[in-house]
Amino acid sequence: MQKDNKSAIASIFGFGAGVIFIIIFKKYSNLYFANDVSFEINPMEILSIGVNIFLAIYITRTLSKKNDQEKSEKELIINYLKDFQLEYNTKTNKLLECEDFETPLTNSCFKTLRTRVNSILALAEENSIIANNDETASKIRQKISEIWELFTDTPRTANSRANQATKDGIQTLRLEKIGKIEAASIDFDKLIFQLAMKINRK
Repeated sequence: MQKDNKSAIASIFGFGAGVIFIIIFKKYSNLYFANDVSFEINPMEILSIGVNIFLAIYITRTLSKKNDQEKSEKELIINYLKDFQLEYNTKTNKLLECEDFETPLTNSCFKTLRTRVNSILALAEENSIIANNDETASKIRQKISEIWELFTDTPRTANSRANQATKDGIQTLRLEKIGKIEAASIDFDKLIFQLAMKINRK
């Protein structure tokens, strides 16, 4: 209501200022305006102008609404990817603390992670945010399976009853596998980042 009052006051003030300006201009100016001004109105031109104005307003609003919707969808997918990345890092860090990686817990974690990332990528594909054959998305799917295999191929910590040579051999192999897991996880983070940047630039 207050906004409407301000608009009304501004309109009245503007009209009054215009009237005063015309009176002063006519009184002190040497210019002369004829009382009779003849002009012709072409209905087709008026119709054309009206249609152009309507189309300009319609297209502007439609495109603006579409752009806002696309922006919201992209932000939603990017947020899903960020949440997934946090979940991945949390779960894999906990698994790395275990003595044995080849357990039902590991399989359960990676099944969940793989299902989640596949659903996010499928959602992005269905909404045309990424292409169905997007290279980065394919690499993400491959990388999650690769890391899963690395976990299951890592030997468990040597038994306390094993001799020192066996312990050292197992520990060396275990550290080598863990190093590969960590390197693959870094690559995985890069792929998630690359896909998020690709979506953001689209």
